[in-house]
Amino acid sequence: MTNVTLHEETIKQLVETSILSQKTTLALVKSVSDLSLRIDKLVTMFEKAAENVDKIKDVTREEIEDITKRLQEVIQQNKDLANGLLSLNNYTRSKLLQK
Repeated sequence: MTNVTLHEETIKQLVETSILSQKTTLALVKSVSDLSLRIDKLVTMFEKAAENVDKIKDVTREEIEDITKRLQEVIQQNKDLANGLLSLNNYTRSKLLQK
């Protein structure tokens, strides 16, 4: 290789390295920007939570027991509905197979 060719090759490598470095820098800037937005949203969420902390109500044991009882009733109703739907499905399938 001649001195000029070696010099041109070095310049080409420097340009490629510079371009790669710029692309990496742009990707890093975008990532930092995205992270900044996410942190802003997180801070906003904590600020809203802090504003509402004083609105939290003390719940009595009776209220918890009442809610628990109601949830158990809803769970039982869901089980009954699921069993009814399964029975209806089985009946429908049996009638379809009879045809």
